[in-house]
Amino acid sequence: HKIGGAVSLLYSALGHLGAIIAIGVFLLFYLLLSGDVFDVRIEGNSISTEQTMIDEIAKGGLYSGVRWSDVDTSTLESQILSLSDEIAWVNINRRGLVAYVSLRERESGTAPERPSGYANVVSRYEGVVEDITVERGSAAVKVGETIKRGDLLISAFDANGDPVYAAGNVSARVFGEISVFVPRVEEACTAKEYRVIEKNINIFNFFAKFFKNYRNLPVEYDIIKDERQILLAGRKALPIRLITKYAVINHTEELQRTDEELLSLAKRAHESALLSYLADAELISIQTTTSLTEAGYTVRSQICMLKEIGEAIPLAP
Repeated sequence: HKIGGAVSLLYSALGHLGAIIAIGVFLLFYLLLSGDVFDVRIEGNSISTEQTMIDEIAKGGLYSGVRWSDVDTSTLESQILSLSDEIAWVNINRRGLVAYVSLRERESGTAPERPSGYANVVSRYEGVVEDITVERGSAAVKVGETIKRGDLLISAFDANGDPVYAAGNVSARVFGEISVFVPRVEEACTAKEYRVIEKNINIFNFFAKFFKNYRNLPVEYDIIKDERQILLAGRKALPIRLITKYAVINHTEELQRTDEELLSLAKRAHESALLSYLADAELISIQTTTSLTEAGYTVRSQICMLKEIGEAIPLAP
């Protein structure tokens, strides 16, 4: 019994003329076809059929038989987005002889109504451009470029010089800061008192007051109103309404926190503020410092995040 691997199998095949010819023909065809796109396959479509997506992508220049050397994937991705009203995001990858197109369709499956007129896309923040995808218009910045608030990102003129309503996605590394302070001593509400200050009646839209007392109220209080319809036998509404006003009085006392309480409250407040701050962004890095004093506890964080920074600004006609 002989043990051998792929090398042993190849050595054995060399003794057979048919095997040698078959291997040669295979290598020849592979070399001839390796420069062409053999097939286009779609990943991520659910609303439209695969053939519909292939037809849409072919309009942008990617189809079976096109030379790989003629395919600029970045430009082609932008062209596909501008040509198709059903595709919201696209990415093209080569695996062997096959072009795999990963895409995300618009949720509704139909094209959103395009705004009329012309517009530039400008930056809402200061940062460093990380990625840019143009749907309409022309890119005015490059990846790695530092931009300021109000800088032009996507121009209202396309590659042919025609004015358009510019659209696209521009993400950047944006730097920011959040700070949370929890005081050591604070006035805390311990109870609420509800005191009737007015009672009124409305009959056939005739308004009358039959009780009013604003005496002995503190300097600060809130007022709430309770309005009720009178029902006959619990069912039929009568044109009579009773209106009661209450003074809501907060009874407070001075609350003094320990170091442990300060730390716990500040941690929760900082986590809540951080989640709110990063609601529409992706955290890249964070550097946090703390300060404990007689006045209270401070938590401050320097943040670097990935954020969509583009904002369309319509141009006056």
